[in-house]
Amino acid sequence: MKAVSFSEARQNLNDLCSLVSDRDETVIITRRDKADVVMMSMEKYSKFVRLINDMTNNLRLGTDGERLLASADLPRAPEGRPEA
Repeated sequence: MKAVSFSEARQNLNDLCSLVSDRDETVIITRRDKADVVMMSMEKYSKFVRLINDMTNNLRLGTDGERLLASADLPRAPEGRPEA
């Protein structure tokens, strides 16, 4: 996982898009005095959406959502803010 400032992201947007789409990298864009944002591939985003929908449906039905989370093969969130 890579973190870049908003200014750096703006200057290197094409390169970041390639990094995200070609190498399946997740990029955190940090913004001064505003919430950070995450840039990820559409494929990874779709996995997250599917996982959330599955977990929501299974929790509603009373099935084990932990099993779904364990089998999702998704990246773990960093402990703190990643190094730039």
